[in-house]
Amino acid sequence: MAEAQRPQYTLEDISKNHYWSLPLVPDLNADANDTKCWDCRAPLSWGQWLNTGDFSRLERCHRCGSSVSVDGGHEEFIPRSVFRQIEKKDFFDRTWYHATDRKNWARDVREALDGQLIVHAGDELTARFRADGLYKETGQKCSYYIHSFKLRSTASFARVPLMDKVDCWQEELIAPEPMEVDRYGDDAPAGEFIEFSPDGFKGAAYYNQLEAPGEISILFHAGLIQLNTVKTVELTRPV
Repeated sequence: MAEAQRPQYTLEDISKNHYWSLPLVPDLNADANDTKCWDCRAPLSWGQWLNTGDFSRLERCHRCGSSVSVDGGHEEFIPRSVFRQIEKKDFFDRTWYHATDRKNWARDVREALDGQLIVHAGDELTARFRADGLYKETGQKCSYYIHSFKLRSTASFARVPLMDKVDCWQEELIAPEPMEVDRYGDDAPAGEFIEFSPDGFKGAAYYNQLEAPGEISILFHAGLIQLNTVKTVELTRPV
């Protein structure tokens, strides 16, 4: 039997929930990283994934007909290439992005909780997906912001990726919380955990499965933000 063909998409076919992120998706019909159907494991396109979560544009898998999940059906183990990327010495020495409704976010989070706050960031596409999500969650007709920045130092970053568990993140540097290390295959250790501390790890990567499936994001001590590199772009919606 011939392989079922994925549907083809144009901009007009995509949910308006992705107002800010859509311009950064280069090809709607390419694989959305490693996102797959939960049931039959068929690779999904960006067009299919972008329409998930919008009940007016319910997407079904082109192969088995199952509803496409908003968080995708990732493999049990993350790609080994993710480990190879973050093991590179200069991997974290790049520009990172964060979406928020706070204009002075970078300075605010460095001062919050007596300077002990742990925060998240990712690439620009991930941040813009997050901005779209914030707008959908709040329904507010107000401004949102994308903050880009570099880190003062990345020497304290762990070189293993964490599992993307939204309810199991450490929130303060001085309040250790065991966070599970992700796996890349049967030969990888199971049940490994790391914690952040003032004298130990202060940051780590994780394989994003929510805002932008398959992108690498980071969790880190806010004090590592280099303030003189911060650039802020205001995002607004048409009235």
